[in-house]
Amino acid sequence: MDSKTLSYRELNSKVNCLARYIKQYINPEDRVAIFLPRSEEAVISILAVLKAGGCFVPIDVKWPVNRVQYAIKNSGASLAITKEQAGLKDINLGIKVLDLEAERLKIQQEVEVPFVSSVLPEQLAYVLFTSGSTGMPKGVSVQHDSLLNYILWVDQQFKNEDLKLPFISELGFDAFLKQLFYPLMRGKKVTLFSEEDVLEPVRFLEKFLEYELNTLNLVPSLWNVLVGEILKDDILAEKVKTGITHLLVGGEKISSVLLKDTWELFPNIQVINLYGPTETTSNSTFSSIKNELFVPMGKPVRNTKVLVLNKEMERTAVGETGELYIGGTSVSRGYFENRSLTATQFLPDPFEHGKRLYKTGDLARLMVNGELEFVGRIDEQIKINGKRADLNEVEAVLRTHPSVKEAIVFPLVQEGTTILAFCTGNAEEEEIKEYLRKWLPVYMVPAKIIVLAEFPLNNNGKTDRSSLLALYNRLEKGRYVSPKTELEQVITGIWKSVIKKEQVGIRDNFFELGGHSLNATQIISRIRKIYELDVPVSLLFESETVENLAKGIQELYPHEDKYIRLVSEAYLKAEKMASEEAKI
Repeated sequence: MDSKTLSYRELNSKVNCLARYIKQYINPEDRVAIFLPRSEEAVISILAVLKAGGCFVPIDVKWPVNRVQYAIKNSGASLAITKEQAGLKDINLGIKVLDLEAERLKIQQEVEVPFVSSVLPEQLAYVLFTSGSTGMPKGVSVQHDSLLNYILWVDQQFKNEDLKLPFISELGFDAFLKQLFYPLMRGKKVTLFSEEDVLEPVRFLEKFLEYELNTLNLVPSLWNVLVGEILKDDILAEKVKTGITHLLVGGEKISSVLLKDTWELFPNIQVINLYGPTETTSNSTFSSIKNELFVPMGKPVRNTKVLVLNKEMERTAVGETGELYIGGTSVSRGYFENRSLTATQFLPDPFEHGKRLYKTGDLARLMVNGELEFVGRIDEQIKINGKRADLNEVEAVLRTHPSVKEAIVFPLVQEGTTILAFCTGNAEEEEIKEYLRKWLPVYMVPAKIIVLAEFPLNNNGKTDRSSLLALYNRLEKGRYVSPKTELEQVITGIWKSVIKKEQVGIRDNFFELGGHSLNATQIISRIRKIYELDVPVSLLFESETVENLAKGIQELYPHEDKYIRLVSEAYLKAEKMASEEAKI
């Protein structure tokens, strides 16, 4: 992303012009799909929709076409905003598609006078789609008063901290709310980072320091990648040591090891743990972490209440596990155009007449000091790099494949979490994956799909899940192919270290091993450091195996064969010596 600045005067002018232009297409609370990457155009479009009285529907540009089409149609959007028709030109939406580039001159012709907005607190601000158990995502409808309450909490909680945080979250992930609206509300700068910046740890950190930011708001898995890079580079470590003052983590649990590494690098950093489902706007509880051995969910944010209840909807005793319910201003209106699901998840508050509680599905317990501790999940919902994935949704989509009879899905917990699926039928694994990619975001497509004639049964006649997992482990051990060249040996060792696998064969698929974009950046970063060659992250995604990655590097640098071989030999020798010394 080229460096470009926009003043508040310029921003307001562009927002007013676009708001006035789209007003001809929408009425109050009409949904407007925003199909744009994280960009200046996305920020202008979101603000323009809100000013015009509409409700924005952020659509992740990386979603498969069927999911995009479903979300736009399910939201009842009357308008979609995009640029150069990217990704939407082949979809029949039946609504007006506003191409910002094609209609730029018309938008600019709007009169630049103050735009008077008549938005009410009870109006819808946005509909955000999240994973659902039925096989399709569900749209969470959030009002202006809930969004404002949340941003006011961020402001009040950190009013003396002068937070300067980058805008790095995807538009489909509710963490972007604080990264966009908080600095706008305070008159601070909104600093946008491109997808490429975020996936290049060193470049990201250098830009973070260049823009004089001091706060990171991200999932622990991404922070783990950044810490890994900092630990390997003393010069970089010295630069960032005083630069990062606040770390806001959420979406998944942060490990004690990562916390320990964090405080060793940044002794004075404030680490805040944030918790909250999309259905309650964003963050519902927070805690300042003081000890790496215990990470509480903390206490509720502004105008929010949390209750731990048993099956009879009675309060649990201190220390007793129950289901977590959330009430207050942060509770959303419900699931858009889905009254039955809304009725099952948003229940009448038994302790406050006329109020509602959101049933989270999370198990928790109240501690003596009044803070909450997370225990686990009731259902089949998991988090993958901080993003919600409902295993029931994956199973439901699998069963819609014409050649799949039955399907069972498991979470595979390795360095991170990925998905393993078993099916019965006569389809090939890649054929099924190709089908799933049309409906599910990439992170929800199973890393490995094993097709069987029938599922094994236990003594009760039910599917023997333990036998299926044992079968997977046997298959993994049986397909190992050892490295043949020094370069393959080096790359294999890096993969094992990053993905936390005891054994990696040169033909094992990176994604089937549980690899993801964060792992990819770590692997390529290490390869660059060892060989001092500019190897793009995209090469790993394209090659997918150690064997193909090694070939790809050699094809990129056809005249460096001897150099690559000598560096590989020296690296392997140094690794062997270090290993032998460690045994002494």
